[in-house]
Amino acid sequence: MTKILIVEDNEENRISLKRRLRRRGFHVVVAIDGQHGIDAAKAEMPDLILMDMNMPVIDGWQATMQIRAESTTAHIPIIAVTGHAEQGDLDRAIAAGCADYHMKPVKTPVLAKQIEAILTPVEVVVLAEATVAAIQPKDARIRTTRAKIKSAPTLQMQDEKSDTLRPIDDSFQRPTEPLTRRSRSRTPG
Repeated sequence: MTKILIVEDNEENRISLKRRLRRRGFHVVVAIDGQHGIDAAKAEMPDLILMDMNMPVIDGWQATMQIRAESTTAHIPIIAVTGHAEQGDLDRAIAAGCADYHMKPVKTPVLAKQIEAILTPVEVVVLAEATVAAIQPKDARIRTTRAKIKSAPTLQMQDEKSDTLRPIDDSFQRPTEPLTRRSRSRTPG
């Protein structure tokens, strides 16, 4: 079970977020300020930390930098969770060592996707690289083809010997006006 450390000084926010994340199947531990967050990160070794940036004792910026400075906790991804909306705040969070940034009020579905994106790429990349390594001798163009297909989903191979892709149907055009439902008139009969 994925363990998440919530570092949040506001009790209502802490309880609400903890409840929502537990419903999604996460094991949740909490800390009430930056210093407790640093201590909990060392003691609990969570898979991910949700860090409020504006807290007493030690703020989230300093707590994040201290967690990053410790060799035992430096690898733990941290998402800044804050009400600060300025681009400078986002840049400051990233510079402090946060992997991502989530604006308050917390939108649980969005936050869950952020958590998933941070925690799963390592497994996916390792699997994909292992698969590519196994196939590579047979088909050296797999990386090129995959990249082209991602950017244009309606493509097919031009011929079996070429790695050039072309649209399946050149005549396809998006409708310029919204489609509307036409009612059928019934004639009595």
